[in-house]
Amino acid sequence: MVRKISGLTVLLLMVPGLIWAAELSKIGVVDFGEIVERSIAGKEIQKKIQQKGNELKSELESAQVEIRELQEKFKQEAPLWSKEKREEKEGIFKAKINGFNRLKVKNEKAFNEFKAKLINEVKTEFVSFARKKAEKEGYLMIVEKQSGSIIYTHDSVNITEEILTDMDKHKNTK
Repeated sequence: MVRKISGLTVLLLMVPGLIWAAELSKIGVVDFGEIVERSIAGKEIQKKIQQKGNELKSELESAQVEIRELQEKFKQEAPLWSKEKREEKEGIFKAKINGFNRLKVKNEKAFNEFKAKLINEVKTEFVSFARKKAEKEGYLMIVEKQSGSIIYTHDSVNITEEILTDMDKHKNTK
């Protein structure tokens, strides 16, 4: 019980110090999703992504129509064909379906690469603006809200060299 009270007391005494430290340490949080959704650049890429998606969808729909027409023709004419001709036509039909499936995979990959490229371009621009703002206004750190990734840190908070030195000292003492 005494430990709980003393722990709570220490925490309460630390709160004003933490608030003071937070005021001295400017930390910003940004939401890249909002940037893509609401910025002019984001709206432009959304439009391009939509157009590309429609183009690829149209290409797939054309291939689907061709397959359906071939299937209907096959159903109508199949009873009149010999066994060899039926097997030949089934092979052609299967080849068309396989071609459609390859086209679908190819289009999905192309679409995802296109989308990633455009989003990366906006992200690069966004990070550049965030860093400039951080440097200009004295932020120590800027964190992206959705992913939690750090977009900017001031050199003064980088402790890599100190950790490296500690690790090397520890290694040398063994």
